[in-house]
Amino acid sequence: MEAPDFNVDTLLVTAHPDDEVMFFTPVLLAAKRCLILCLTDGGFRSREDGELRRREFKDSCKVYDGVEGIVPRIDGVEDTPKAGTWSGRERAIVKVMESKISDLGGKVVNIITFDEGGVSGHVNHCDCCAILRSWFDNLPVKKDGCGGAFEVRGKERSEPHRVR
Repeated sequence: MEAPDFNVDTLLVTAHPDDEVMFFTPVLLAAKRCLILCLTDGGFRSREDGELRRREFKDSCKVYDGVEGIVPRIDGVEDTPKAGTWSGRERAIVKVMESKISDLGGKVVNIITFDEGGVSGHVNHCDCCAILRSWFDNLPVKKDGCGGAFEVRGKERSEPHRVR
């Protein structure tokens, strides 16, 4: 499979503020237009910490051309090192993600998140991968290559691409 085409809209799904710069800077530099969907505010220690990290995330996104970031409030989806805490919240996460894809005109071609190991092994990173992989694997694909309201170019699993 060839490397992603960054001349098209990209949705980057992360777990915490700072994931975008710690793990995905090459994506942010390469993408012509990128929306970062950060699933938590990173407030593991406190609500105040979460608000600070939310503001820092917004400021971080301003550094890159064509990058916008949002941190929705999804009930039950919080920054935590405890495995299984997002269990049962998958549909809510997917609903927010689908809404953001629609906001981009439904033509998002690249959807990028962590691999199965979550880069650092953080359970929230691993959950991002599992939830998106399940969503993608269960998209109904029509013969014309479209899956519902979403264009699907291929449903094969691939190894992560290194963005240069």
